[in-house]
Amino acid sequence: MNQCKLTTARVAALKPRRRDYVVRDLEVPGFGVRVYPNGRKLFFAQTQNRVQNRGRRRQKSFGHFPALSLIEARRMARAFVAPINAPEPTPLPKLFEDVGETLLHRYARNWKPSTHASSRRYYDQFILPFFSETPIAEIDERMVRRWFASLGNRPGQANRALPVLSVLMAQAEAYGYRPPNSNPCKGIPRYKMAPKERFLSADELARLGAALRAYPEPSAAAYIHLLVLTGCRKGELAGLRWTDYRHGRLYLTDSKTGAKTVYLSAPARGVLDGLPRTGARVFDIQVNPHWKSIRAEAGLDGVRLHDLRHTYASHALAVGEHILTIGKLLGHRDPETTFKYAHLADAHVQKTACSVSAAIAKGM
Repeated sequence: MNQCKLTTARVAALKPRRRDYVVRDLEVPGFGVRVYPNGRKLFFAQTQNRVQNRGRRRQKSFGHFPALSLIEARRMARAFVAPINAPEPTPLPKLFEDVGETLLHRYARNWKPSTHASSRRYYDQFILPFFSETPIAEIDERMVRRWFASLGNRPGQANRALPVLSVLMAQAEAYGYRPPNSNPCKGIPRYKMAPKERFLSADELARLGAALRAYPEPSAAAYIHLLVLTGCRKGELAGLRWTDYRHGRLYLTDSKTGAKTVYLSAPARGVLDGLPRTGARVFDIQVNPHWKSIRAEAGLDGVRLHDLRHTYASHALAVGEHILTIGKLLGHRDPETTFKYAHLADAHVQKTACSVSAAIAKGM
């Protein structure tokens, strides 16, 4: 195979051989002339682009010399080769809204359905409006701090939205939309919030008990009674099946923190044993409307169902249970979650210390 700068005179001077051969042009890469044994001379161009053409070679014939001039054939070759060999255009940066939805959907398998639903709400309401039209790779710590500060009048929502954004940033790294180890949410402190834990006093528990006994829907009353006696989450009882109740325990296969065993006291077993077994599920009700009625009857305005779980923990501390044991009872995966009740233990110790001191002082 020969290679030279083709001219009209050189093309005209090419002689046929026993087999066809090619002479390539030095001026236009891939352009050349093929000379056949019968003397025909065909202009052609050949090119290859690994990205656009998956590595396959492309070739195009333009016509025979001298019917097609060298000048015209070279012009046609340039037009054929140029767009194929042009550098691949730099892709536009991925905007946050273009990938955020996909990343949220992909991560959903790591969340409970309720967690995914709430994370989606925070994404739609608090995250997407701020970061829309921003390349996801350009979101930095300063931008995240501005966003977090913009939610300062809603600190609770901000604190819940920050982990959702952090998950999206981590997923963006995993799928190549951001550089590794570039999560801009790391190290940003959350807003300090006043504790929301509400614990029922002995008098409030007595009023709740009276309201439960008088409530006309026994299944709803049993549901709430069992929340108080076990410290279970509302969702754990919502999916409870009769087959989960055996040997005096509840064997939950899918609680918030995974499989969990709930050890039942005699009063708790009594609540379950008093219910009719009319279906596979223990409770087939929506408890929230019933709780509003029961709460109003007991004079417990503002008390949430989750506060019954806090009440269980506070009474466990009051009778002297170790805080880590209480964490196991409540099904906490992280001990730090249980330590938020430590101030209750301190209050119990202080109360005991005052009682002991008062008794000693009285005898002196």
